[in-house]
Amino acid sequence: MSANTDTHPNTGNDNHNGSELAALREQVRQLQAEVLRLGQAPQPAGSKPGAPEPRPFDLSYSDSASLLCSGIDYMAQGLLITDARDGRVKVFNQAFCRICNFDPEFMATRPELRELVRLQTARGDFGPNMNLVAPEVRPFITAFTLIRANAFMDWTEISAPGLYVRKTTAGRYISVQSHLAEAGFQVRTFSDVTDYELARQEAQAAVAAKGRLLASVSHELRTPLTAIIGLNQFLLRGALKPEQRNLSRRVEGAAQWLLSLIDNLLAWGRSESGKIQIRAEAFVLSSLLEDLSSVLSTGPSDYRVPLVFDVDPGLPSSLTGDSLWLKQVLMNLAHNGLKFTARGEVRISVRVLRSTPKQVWLRFEVKDSGIGIPPDQQARIFEPFQQASQASGALYGGTGLGLTISRDLVALMGGQLQLDSAAGQGSCFYFELAFGLPKQVGATAAPAPGARAPAPALTRLEPAQTPGQLAGLRVLAVDDNANNLLVLQMLLEQQGCLVTVLDNAPAAIEQLRQSPTSCDVLLLDMLMQGLDGPAAALQIRQEPGLAHLPMVCMTAYPHREDHQRCLDAGMNAIIHKPFRIPEIIAILSAYLRPAAPGPATKGA
Repeated sequence: MSANTDTHPNTGNDNHNGSELAALREQVRQLQAEVLRLGQAPQPAGSKPGAPEPRPFDLSYSDSASLLCSGIDYMAQGLLITDARDGRVKVFNQAFCRICNFDPEFMATRPELRELVRLQTARGDFGPNMNLVAPEVRPFITAFTLIRANAFMDWTEISAPGLYVRKTTAGRYISVQSHLAEAGFQVRTFSDVTDYELARQEAQAAVAAKGRLLASVSHELRTPLTAIIGLNQFLLRGALKPEQRNLSRRVEGAAQWLLSLIDNLLAWGRSESGKIQIRAEAFVLSSLLEDLSSVLSTGPSDYRVPLVFDVDPGLPSSLTGDSLWLKQVLMNLAHNGLKFTARGEVRISVRVLRSTPKQVWLRFEVKDSGIGIPPDQQARIFEPFQQASQASGALYGGTGLGLTISRDLVALMGGQLQLDSAAGQGSCFYFELAFGLPKQVGATAAPAPGARAPAPALTRLEPAQTPGQLAGLRVLAVDDNANNLLVLQMLLEQQGCLVTVLDNAPAAIEQLRQSPTSCDVLLLDMLMQGLDGPAAALQIRQEPGLAHLPMVCMTAYPHREDHQRCLDAGMNAIIHKPFRIPEIIAILSAYLRPAAPGPATKGA
């Protein structure tokens, strides 16, 4: 028999050996049954369905032991069984020797498990500093290397994770699965999963490449969109004829819609790769809704109904949560309603459900009076690139990604996107989320049972913009895109800034060296040819007299890790492209110089 078991029939402990063998038989029987099930082995010809398989344990003692050892040796998986009390090897097979590179003759000496681990460590099986094994397995290996020879050890207290994968020095991947059997044996199986692991890594690399491609495409599309939207805004503020103003608004709507499509494609790519992160940051929900209203009011020209905001008056003024993804969810749902509604309205409602001193639970609804969705199509619309029917896709257009992304984002924020709809009766998408309450914000008390809540306010939110709010602020703006630089200069000068523009970072650094106090704030584009924004910021922070100069990054990248790279380089804040006047004012107003005090007035 090539399979090795620790049986000694002439030792006088037949009863003890018999109980051990019985336990091993049952373990191997279960293992073989599982292997057959996973491999979906066909039944032998002529066997009846449901008939019990022949079992080697129905044979005589000696025949069953021989058949058991043969079966173990012919297993594709490596098998190692050790005594959980003293760590000594009880059973191993040829597959274990081959996969883990052990000499069968050495294994036949019944070494202790610590000897095997020490041998693997000495020959470098786990790599330099154990870099070929997962971090959670390293303490297990370290423990074995520290145990003194012949020292007593309770081996049930030292065990690796139940399932892990390690890499060999030859580039193979071994899956190790272990469990403690009832009979006091530690059973480990070893499988070569190299093909699966390489395929998994290749798939991960493909997903990562797709994410990088989408990010790059997003940036390249956002750059010209920044110029289109910005320059068109200045046209709208001019003295245009009615037909010219109408055309300009259509340009604005098309550009904003294209921007929304880019956001959805990028979010879908990040969701596919599992890279979406939810962050809890303080934000003002009313400001988020104002921004939403501003964008949707200039949406595609086929929006035929008004968008109404129905906001609970008891809503806390400030919340803690992920405003970025909440805004994208509401944007997608509102656009979906506006697109499929020809008469009536689309209403975004926000209700306070309950609250504590630290949290508040809100219910969001986006309800329309559009074409509705038949029950048999409601699951389909949440799948990527799917719509309720091919006819609706052809008639109304769209990528079919908005609802998929919204469902995933709501789930990541701790809620569930749900739908009430029927054909011809409109649709209502709704979800509930919990938000934190900043310490200075008092929670709204939950209404008592049976009490009538006050009627919520119906509002149409429009952001207010007043020119000259940054009067006197000296700004040095650096961007290698001439159109974006022109838009930025016009926006800043309209707000009263004194603007100097440059098209490259080295020139800006040299100017600041010559005159460190020539500006109050420096605006740097993140991605420029040659020296980009973060690299330039690192250099500026090393310059004498510039260590505390306010620096703001301008970027078309929506990823937070990209934003963090800018902040880590020493920048103070982020301005997103396309530019939004409220965001620019909110960020740059922090760097306004205090007004000089007027002449003192003498008392009478």
